[in-house]
Amino acid sequence: MQIWCRVGVAWGGLRPQIRYFLSVESLEFHPQPLEISHKDVGKYFKVFHKSHYLANDALAELYPEDTAFTCQSAADTYSDISVSCSDPR
Repeated sequence: MQIWCRVGVAWGGLRPQIRYFLSVESLEFHPQPLEISHKDVGKYFKVFHKSHYLANDALAELYPEDTAFTCQSAADTYSDISVSCSDPR
């Protein structure tokens, strides 16, 4: 089964009209995960925790299975990082 993600890219602060659909299978983990500095990140995530973002309460309620999937994927990918899905704050 292929799952598709809709991705929009911003250039110079302008949001393009074209959206790209990418297969989840074609996405790759970054070898050294970093926090993204963008004003919209806080709309969906509450905190960046070592290797991944933790979804905010509204997003976690809409997609309850994503938290476990994200944590397991991060743990499998980043064996050298202690992965936790609890809010570090």
